[in-house]
Amino acid sequence: MTVLAGFLTTQALLGDAGVSLIDPGVARTLVCGVLYAVLLLLFSMGVAALLRGSALAIGILVPLFFMVSGILLSIPATRTVAQFLPDVAGGFAMACRPTEGMLLTPLTGMTVLLAWVVAAAAGGYLALTRRDA
Repeated sequence: MTVLAGFLTTQALLGDAGVSLIDPGVARTLVCGVLYAVLLLLFSMGVAALLRGSALAIGILVPLFFMVSGILLSIPATRTVAQFLPDVAGGFAMACRPTEGMLLTPLTGMTVLLAWVVAAAAGGYLALTRRDA
């Protein structure tokens, strides 16, 4: 609901420069926005379970999501590798147009994010069952 409310508010502010819900790619982008948020939440929960604490997970994930990804995308030598970080890969799913010079498409970006989620959740599950059982 928040994604839709944010979209409608933004489009109202943009006026004639905005897009409609029926324009190509807009509905997919809104659905992927919701999936992106949910999958990043599940990824973060898996990392927190793996590290056995939310404080350590926040200390690692916040810089990763807000600093490291942006820095690595800005450096031409690391741009290809940075595309496969969870937040960047999932971000490709919300692009209305293909991003020039990038390897991932919206579908492959969401698939890469899903792979990160599965790995983090499996790691968290294994850590909890071995450590706390």
